[in-house]
Amino acid sequence: VVAQNWVLTPYIGAGFHAWDRDISNAVGPFGYHESYGHGYAGPGLLAQYAASERVVLGGYGLVGSTFDPKMKTSFNGGAAIAPVTYSLGNSVIFKAGASADFALTPQWHLNVGADYTNFSYGASSLASDGTKEPDSKTQIWTVKAGFGYSFYRPAEVVAKY
Repeated sequence: VVAQNWVLTPYIGAGFHAWDRDISNAVGPFGYHESYGHGYAGPGLLAQYAASERVVLGGYGLVGSTFDPKMKTSFNGGAAIAPVTYSLGNSVIFKAGASADFALTPQWHLNVGADYTNFSYGASSLASDGTKEPDSKTQIWTVKAGFGYSFYRPAEVVAKY
């Protein structure tokens, strides 16, 4: 607790990001597939403010580094071209977000929030087929909403003295 109704929580965040891209008919009748992935880790800070008994507002930020970023290619439809794996350069990763939790009842909660992620991939060295993957930057915005259920129940008072 930093001040009344405020909590700051430092943390270490880590994870893995992966995404796939299919490019159909862009390179002939067979299509083309790319799989990107990297790990990340870094320190972060979560701030939460109890605006009322039923509303908690939160925000977080993380600054870290990507590690082991790769992009693997493959061709769809039986093309006779070997898959290639590109080792990409590491970069700084930045994640931030804000959220609100509304207690509808003591157990049921409505949650809304938005997250932002920013990272880059450095250019690869020459791959086995003589090609190279260029630098790239990625920015991801995510908006989310959902319901939550709390299993915590305060102890009931059975007798008063």
